[in-house]
Amino acid sequence: MAFIEISSKNLFHNLKQIENKVGSKDKISVCLKNNAYGHGLELMAKLCSEYGVQRAVVLNMTEANIIYKYFKSIIVLLETSSENIKENIEIVINDVKNINKIPKDTKVHLKIDTGMHRNGIKPKDINQAFDLIQKNELRLEGVMTHFKSADVLDSTLFWQNDIFQKCKKEIINLCNKENIKTPLFSSENSSALSRLNKHEDFVRAGISIYGYCYTSHKSHNLGLKPILSLYADKTSSRTLNPNQKVGYGGHGASTKEHSKISTYDIGYGDGLPRLNENDIYYTADNEKIIGRMSMSVISIESDKKRVLIFNDVQSLAKIKDTISYDILVSLSPYIQRVCK
Repeated sequence: MAFIEISSKNLFHNLKQIENKVGSKDKISVCLKNNAYGHGLELMAKLCSEYGVQRAVVLNMTEANIIYKYFKSIIVLLETSSENIKENIEIVINDVKNINKIPKDTKVHLKIDTGMHRNGIKPKDINQAFDLIQKNELRLEGVMTHFKSADVLDSTLFWQNDIFQKCKKEIINLCNKENIKTPLFSSENSSALSRLNKHEDFVRAGISIYGYCYTSHKSHNLGLKPILSLYADKTSSRTLNPNQKVGYGGHGASTKEHSKISTYDIGYGDGLPRLNENDIYYTADNEKIIGRMSMSVISIESDKKRVLIFNDVQSLAKIKDTISYDILVSLSPYIQRVCK
């Protein structure tokens, strides 16, 4: 059966590169939302915990409750729960109106909109949010923002960071005035941590832990290695003459006389983008995919028992005019994930 192989060696290499950049593994928070970007939530949580990472970021309470035992702190990005929340689970405040929905004594992170205009409170609302957090007896553990163009080599990252630094100063002054603990601050995603030299209390490393980063200048290269490989197993084989076609619509044709064409157990129903007769794609072992991909199978000019569909998703992403995230998070959770 088709399966996904996760390289713990490459993962630990990536975490070490990030650790070297930010100065300590204690300053790394791994982003494991959306089934760990398709890599397998609990498997990735276990491996990151094994490395020594103590912080994680997830999408919702369902994900948080699956991996709560692996981390000291788990930040939930997009859910406000009214149920019992475990001690190490912390809720992000994306809107002032949500503060009254969060149960008393919950740990929270206040998100500030410094220019992405997606989630977070406006800087002018910091005092209001701070007062409501105190009134509702919530525990302010962190303050965060998100950079919208850290992968673009322009000034956007820096003016957003300047806004965040002003907000940070205001919050520290409020905490000192009220004699309460200063929260931890975080702002950097993978691209930002690769570009900035001064870091906050922790960075939120997402795509970089999986082996990719999207700043183009060589000075920002972290030396990352993709950790996910996708394999498929042969279900049948046949030898085709040059005039015989393969698959739906009869658009697939062999490139050699009397070619051996085999069918493998992976398709767009498993989350791969649908390859068709207009896409020219070769596996990681340089074997050509023939014709239109089906829901559950794909035809390849090969006779191997097992093929490596990809071990670096960027070539496939380029063909489909998308980003690596898009393909990785789409991989079906029903595909078995194993650790190498």
